[in-house]
Amino acid sequence: MPETIKNKKIILAVLIFLAIITLATAFYGSTDISDYIDPAKFFSGSYAANIRSSHSFLFSWIISPFFALTKNFLAFKIINLIFIILIVYSVYFISRKDIRAFWLMLLSPIVWYLAPWVNPIIVSAFFLLWAWYHIDKYDKELSKLSLLYAGIFVGIALAFWDTILFFGAFLALPFLFNKKLSHSLLFIIAVLAGLLPRLILDYFLFNFPFFTMIKNLFGIIAIALFLENSPMPLAWRVVPILLIFLIIPLYFWKCAKPIVIKKEMKTLIFLLLSLLLILSNPQPRYLMALIPIMIVISSNYINRIQWRKQMLLSIIVSVIVIAPYIIQVGYHLGNDIHGIDVVAVVAGIKNLSVSTIHPSDLISQDLEEIEKEFPEESFIVGNTDDSYNSLARFYWGTGIKEFISIQDYNLWLDNETDLFKKRFAFLSNIEDRRYIWIEAGISKNPVDTTNYESLKYALSMDEKLDLNRFKLIKKYDLLYLWEKE
Repeated sequence: MPETIKNKKIILAVLIFLAIITLATAFYGSTDISDYIDPAKFFSGSYAANIRSSHSFLFSWIISPFFALTKNFLAFKIINLIFIILIVYSVYFISRKDIRAFWLMLLSPIVWYLAPWVNPIIVSAFFLLWAWYHIDKYDKELSKLSLLYAGIFVGIALAFWDTILFFGAFLALPFLFNKKLSHSLLFIIAVLAGLLPRLILDYFLFNFPFFTMIKNLFGIIAIALFLENSPMPLAWRVVPILLIFLIIPLYFWKCAKPIVIKKEMKTLIFLLLSLLLILSNPQPRYLMALIPIMIVISSNYINRIQWRKQMLLSIIVSVIVIAPYIIQVGYHLGNDIHGIDVVAVVAGIKNLSVSTIHPSDLISQDLEEIEKEFPEESFIVGNTDDSYNSLARFYWGTGIKEFISIQDYNLWLDNETDLFKKRFAFLSNIEDRRYIWIEAGISKNPVDTTNYESLKYALSMDEKLDLNRFKLIKKYDLLYLWEKE
């Protein structure tokens, strides 16, 4: 029999503990940081560079006013905490106020793993959960209103996070494949309605409503088909997969029983397809989109003893995933500027470094000195194509004019604009006078106001700079300053 929420003081204590860890740790995530922090800083008017993002700008645009007021990155974490609470209560409500589902969600390792990360996954997971609730309700009642709600929620989720394009398709497939075509069209229209905020923002920023969606999708295709990825050590492939299976509720696999499959067939197809997608590119953070639904389903098929076992396992795994975050309250782990998560700790344990100094603090301090010594100057930043964004991210002054990517500077030197280009041509087998071709690629923005000819200085975080005719003139705590000869 479902129980109502009791022991509210314990719940409050758990939430406070989660908030303390999330806000106190110096860790902000290890993937796609620049795709969300940098645009937010740009929209707030405090980003001394051009931005490059491969994802939706909506999340960053919404947060940018808070970013402008606080001058730090905590707004992202606060949003995460708010939506975690919303997800936990939603799971409780959807499970017909089953307190077991409430606690399984609150103590789920994915919550504790993802809370400090800067990304919109938690926000989108909330809307995807309600999309699943309404499309499942539609399937049982054939209510077009529920289908409309489902589509709108998928659209809102997609407005924040691009991977929902795949999860949303996997959700619609089993629930709509045997329905009328008009119902599928209604769902698509509803998705577009939910997607409107992103489409409007894209049109305002890029004069094309589907700009960021197409850019992200084509980027995924280009990477998968045409660009060579460097080989990854075995540990970096195995550890994320192990963590994925540790995070998934153990008793979710009880749903493989024939009686459960028959009852929850469509939801299980959606979850299986989505899980296969995650395993194809193992990223534990993506599980946030699926775990709430898994908990709602599995809580119907476990007894109290199994629930207690699952709670114990969840607590153990949660302690493991937050251990690096707790350490990074006062220390810095690894070589990444933003710190590392449990995957990087385990996979890179042989080369793990611990420091009392945060590189981001050193960058900020160095740039404060540099802006005093070289006011109103622009700096090329190397050696990687995106090294410039780390400096722009942690610079809060106004004396430096601009940080410029070494990639853009090299393109200017070579009088080039194209970064990647692919042309598909269809040649006929007969003597036809015409043929057709399709070409796509990525280029440097032709509207570029940077005066590359006047650039005299460069910065790097290495003792070497991959540019000719530049000599080292000063070493700061972390940065190296170079001058053009």
